Amino acid sequence: PPRAGSSEVVSGQSHRITNVKAGNALDLSGVDDRSIIGHPYHGGMNQQWTFTWEGDAWSIRSVSSSKHLGIDGNPNNG
Repeated sequence: PPRAGSSEVVSGQSHRITNVKAGNALDLSGVDDRSIIGHPYHGGMNQQWTFTWEGDAWSIRSVSSSKHLGIDGNPNNG
């Protein structure tokens, strides 16, 4: 599988996703267990993501809830 970002991503292992510029980690909000926010890294399971190579794309799943990361709306609008 291809590499994602500046670190090697290993399929089936959990990783954190960090905005290098802001220093925040991708965080599954505990408010609704649905929203994704940027939050300082604290190592919680809601900031850990399992990457799985699906043959032609990465699947990204939250360690805390097993929900997959997705994008709302039309995938063709840019």
